[in-house]
Amino acid sequence: MADMTNAPQPREQSIGAQAAKFATPIVAALQVLWLGWFLTTPLPNATPVGAKQAVTRGLLLFSTTPGLNPGFDWQESLVGQALDELAGFPRLVDRVPVVLTASVILFAILGLGTAVLRALRNSPDDWLPGERILAAAAIGLPAWGTTTLLLGRIGATQRWLWLAIVAGFAAYFVFDAVMSVANRKPDIVETGRQSWLKTIVSFVPWPAWPFVVILILASMLPTIDFDCIEYHLQGPKEYYLNGRISYLGHNIYTNMPFGVEMLHLSAMIVADDWKTGALAGQLLIAIHALVAAGFLVAIARRLGMPHAGWWAAVFYLSTPWTYRVAAIPYVEGPLCAAMAAWLWAAERAWRDGTAKNWALVGAVSGWAMSCKYTAILPVIVPGALLTIVAIGRFRSVKPLLGAILGGSLIFGPWLAKNVVDTGNPVYPLAWSVFGGIDRDAADDAKWTRAHGRKAVEMEDLQRSIVDVAGRNDWQTPLFAAFAPLGFVPVSRNRRHVALLTALAVWIFASWWLFTHRLDRFWLPIQPVLALLAGIGAVAAARFPGGRFWRGVFVGICLAANWIYCSTALAGLNEWTSPLERLWKSVPERLYPASVALDRSMTSRDRALLVGQAAVFYWERPILYNTVFNHERIESISRGRTSAETHDALRKLGVTILFVDWPEIERYRSPGNYGFTDFVTREFFDGLVRDGVLSRPEGAWPSKQVYRVRP
Repeated sequence: MADMTNAPQPREQSIGAQAAKFATPIVAALQVLWLGWFLTTPLPNATPVGAKQAVTRGLLLFSTTPGLNPGFDWQESLVGQALDELAGFPRLVDRVPVVLTASVILFAILGLGTAVLRALRNSPDDWLPGERILAAAAIGLPAWGTTTLLLGRIGATQRWLWLAIVAGFAAYFVFDAVMSVANRKPDIVETGRQSWLKTIVSFVPWPAWPFVVILILASMLPTIDFDCIEYHLQGPKEYYLNGRISYLGHNIYTNMPFGVEMLHLSAMIVADDWKTGALAGQLLIAIHALVAAGFLVAIARRLGMPHAGWWAAVFYLSTPWTYRVAAIPYVEGPLCAAMAAWLWAAERAWRDGTAKNWALVGAVSGWAMSCKYTAILPVIVPGALLTIVAIGRFRSVKPLLGAILGGSLIFGPWLAKNVVDTGNPVYPLAWSVFGGIDRDAADDAKWTRAHGRKAVEMEDLQRSIVDVAGRNDWQTPLFAAFAPLGFVPVSRNRRHVALLTALAVWIFASWWLFTHRLDRFWLPIQPVLALLAGIGAVAAARFPGGRFWRGVFVGICLAANWIYCSTALAGLNEWTSPLERLWKSVPERLYPASVALDRSMTSRDRALLVGQAAVFYWERPILYNTVFNHERIESISRGRTSAETHDALRKLGVTILFVDWPEIERYRSPGNYGFTDFVTREFFDGLVRDGVLSRPEGAWPSKQVYRVRP
């Protein structure tokens, strides 16, 4: 499709001759002011409380970049340190098992998606260049998660079975790709190869590659994030060790949709190792950033703005948030990919209202929901509105039936799992409506206080707008700098800009009105902002001298973003350190007392943890629970004598109690989740006095280790 956005236009149709003289200076001045504010605003999460000097992006950019400050030499600069770390590339040989595991699973995922496309009898004319592999990813990724769930529920986690499944689908993908090339006419085969190469390069534009390199490397490092150690990785690890996917009554988060986490589980089974599988799963999550960029390019092409897609991909991949949700295996990276895929699928279905196109919209919507319940706001609600309008547009219920079918096939099994396990399809949500196992009114109130929507306050609204625009630690200045330019008279795509802007406003408003406003929850807005900024970047080039200024401004912003991403503020940045060392050092840095106890335990020991749920790195058998589950020690001891408590501990095989008082006090601090009043120091002193437990031992007075007496 021709790039109509770059077609020459008469000056009287685009902008007045007099206004053209001042357009570029005005835009440049506003962008410089914006960038100045962006670089000098303190980073909310990086500046310690009571610090004498705030941490800013400008401080990182100008004070530690070689040549800009004579006080720092190359080795001391952030750029020098980052390049020195990257120079350890030969050490990455220990990542080979991780890369191989992730690669074969990725090929199998694409093979699964390709098989579905073949079954739907899509013709080559249905796709623009490169779209077919994106469609295979959009179907294969969520279908892989659902397939893993179904097999895991029946205990089909044998490695030989999974190796056969992976090999079969991967071979099918390779075979299909080879046959697609072989079936071309001889005189266009070479043209087709060049087109594929050009397509791949356009999906991941060259200015974004420095970000892609560190993004991929960071994804193969042991994670440092609490939520990931508590459930994103711990849940799949328990499923893998148990040999099946079952209800985990001690970890409430594993009842959330776990479509993304199934990547970790399948990789653990294929690698026959939960550590290698976790890193392979993290790498697959990071690849979602490239998938999202590909869909941004594909959307812009379908809207007749291919250059806007190129810029959108650059802006999205260079955003520190994109790096962060790849370096830390959150589900928001895949959710953003699903958001971009939904925009693409919706545009196709709007043009051609066939049932299978709307089924693809439904499948992608189910993909988003299988990542996170909150996808109902940015994807399902707009999708429902679009479907209703489409019914009138096409005078058919095919859009509705197709969307329901596609969504049900992907997301339905996750709802069914919760119904079977808990009696509540959206457990632990909507307890007042559906009820649910292991819950009561007090538990639901505690959950709602922590995860319910916040009060409406105008001061907080203003603060949230500024955060999303650029104050947030991991946001980019490029979105706010270019997105408004899509509305200027030189743009011929103001209708698309208006629709995308309305969607962005809805995503922000629904996040602010209906959630507890955790910053990660507004991340589905990022692909939309990237598209708007891409359109604005194309519009900027139509001003006199705008192309030159655009290059200068974007270059400065990319440099600032890359320097920030290279620091530990964006995630663990020991990209080439040996994995054997990292598997030891990372847990030691995060939880030294837990690691010391874990390593001191014998094969006959089993520890009961009180107050600590960050347990992914434990090697020895443990019992634990999250703060929103019933505390195990309370369930064991409430209403029982010390002797009965002792008997219960022995029946569970517990030989050690580990009490993390700092973590308990953190939960009990004002504004936090809360922690049961049953757990007190006096309670444990009583068990010691009654001969149930030995006196506390260990080198950490605030983290007490008790031995259960024989």
